[in-house]
Parts: sequence; structure tokens; C-alpha cells
Amino acid sequence: MPKSPLRTHMKEEIQTRLYETALELFRRQGYENTTVEQITTHAGTAKGTFFNYFPTKDAVLAQFYRRETEKVLVRLREKDFETSREAILTLGNALTDLAKEEPHLFGSLGKVKLSSASLTSEEQLLDSEIRQFCVETLAGSNANEPAYVIPDPGIAADVILSIITATTHEWRLANTKFPLREKVSERLNFLFRMFEKQDRIP
Repeated sequence: MPKSPLRTHMKEEIQTRLYETALELFRRQGYENTTVEQITTHAGTAKGTFFNYFPTKDAVLAQFYRRETEKVLVRLREKDFETSREAILTLGNALTDLAKEEPHLFGSLGKVKLSSASLTSEEQLLDSEIRQFCVETLAGSNANEPAYVIPDPGIAADVILSIITATTHEWRLANTKFPLREKVSERLNFLFRMFEKQDRIP
């Protein structure tokens, strides 16, 4: 028997309420200090209801990470970039802006994923999607941008992903004391300078 539209809508509304309430509590008092009971109390549901929608508390963080990262990738794929450098710099800016806009949530992600199989798996899947965007962008560069020579787009994509993630981690360890976006852009621009063709005198 098919589910009624009203029942489906109610379930979606409850899931959204639990998700948004959990994120707000994570921001306000920290992930570690937030319990499932607190989430359901603030959301106005029974404690057991939480587990009908999220198998664990860290599943909320995993869903947040996927939603926000996929929004970035969708926006990037909808844009027409003049150069691969512009596309990659825009990717770096967008991902670092997420970390800056939600420092508590992304800080929690970094800590919790060390002991969370679901978060580790989610990160690997999303890293793969980001890497694929980079590979497609760089492969197009080889075909359409004679100014650059990129021997292996796959290896270059791995380096780009490492630059973004490592610099963001460095920024967190430094207690956000340096301009993240500018540092990532500086390092990505340096990488692209290495790709530039050089006219050599024989």
C-alpha cells in the first residue's frame, strides 16, 4: 500500500526538525556536549524517534557534510569558467568558506571522523566527487588551454585536494589566525604556475 502524501510530509518535517535542532545545539554547546535526549527534547519528539531517522548522532554531521559539499559541487558544475585555474580557485574558495562559516561544525567533523566509520566513509565519497570535478576540469584544460601542460590530471587533482584539506587543517590548528582563503589561493596559484608552459632556449 503506497504511503500517503501527508504521512510522507510529516516524516520529512520531523527529520528536518531533528536535523536542524541538532546542528543548532552542536553550534551552541558543542557536538561532544550535546546528547540525543537534548536534541529530541528541543525538537519536541520522543527520544526513540531520533533513531528512526539517524542511526547515530554522528550521522547528523555526515548528512550536514554531504549536503553542504554537494551544494558547492552543484553550483560549480552549473558555471562556465573561462579557465581551469578559475574553476579550481573557485572550488578552493567555496570549500574554505564553508569551514569559515561553520567553524564549530567542521571542527567537530575533523575530530569525530577519527572514531566514526560513517563519517570516514562519507568523507571518502565526497573527496572522490571533488577529485572527479578536478580531473574533469584539468583534462579540459589540456584540450582547450595551450598555456598549461598537465601531464596527469589525476595526480594533479590529488595535489589540489591535499592543498585544500591540509591548509584548512593547518588553519584550525592555528586557531584561525591566518587568512584561510588567501592562503589556499596562494598555494593553488603556485601549483598552476608549475603547469605553465615555459619557452626554453635550446
